[in-house]
Amino acid sequence: MWLQSPESTLAGSSDYAVVGNTSAQEARVYLVRNPFILVGQGCPGEGGFTPELDLGTCGLIGGPVTLSISGGPGGSTALVLLGASETDVAIGAGCSLFMTPVFPTAIPLPLFGSGAGNGQVQVTVTIPPTATPTSFMVQSFVHDPTTSIGFTSTNAVRMTIQ
Repeated sequence: MWLQSPESTLAGSSDYAVVGNTSAQEARVYLVRNPFILVGQGCPGEGGFTPELDLGTCGLIGGPVTLSISGGPGGSTALVLLGASETDVAIGAGCSLFMTPVFPTAIPLPLFGSGAGNGQVQVTVTIPPTATPTSFMVQSFVHDPTTSIGFTSTNAVRMTIQ
């Protein structure tokens, strides 16, 4: 991809960006990495809706990260799990756990809205400035009594903080 103006040129790919200033005859190369990678698919619950998990913003130490869950049963509770590495373990009713091992902390979040597929929640947290660069997995399980196992799950997201 190339973008050009009288003063600058930008070229890039999925991993690198090159920015050049033609009047100063200089160029800089930047490594660009997406800090969030979607993993797997959730399993359908009430009304055939599959809840989705998404993370947003840049994943920088000291910066904000927004976690969003949508498409679950309104009025239910989502349990957000964190884990160390990617896996794919079938846990019944078409659902999978996409992380191993699972850390001992789980975060319950209420899904606002009413009815099948209308539940959603969005939370923004700040990565502590003392955090160490690392990667981990995030996935959510949503209470859904209409399924044979009592819950449905979202996709997972691999998050890298830098």
